Amino acid sequence: MKKICQNKKRDTTAIPSGPKRRVTSRELFVRELLGAMVLTVVLMALSVFLPVFYQGDNSENTVTAPWLFIWVQELLRYFPPLSGGVIIPLGILGGMAALPW
Repeated sequence: MKKICQNKKRDTTAIPSGPKRRVTSRELFVRELLGAMVLTVVLMALSVFLPVFYQGDNSENTVTAPWLFIWVQELLRYFPPLSGGVIIPLGILGGMAALPW
């Protein structure tokens, strides 16, 4: 029977072997923070120099929320803004987040 997989020794002389440096959590945090800051600056610069392509509908229709937020709009119709727009939605979302436990 033939050997299907033969283990050949690889030539590793071209790869320099040096001490491996570990990235600390602080260094990783700083890298991610700098990356987020650079991305924010780039996006802000793009928003300044690129024109707005969509100007929206100028019709006089009533304002409605997207289907995802229609329940918050209905809450705002029947409750004051603080309770209908902040407290009740946070309570509902907090309850949904607590469901797995």
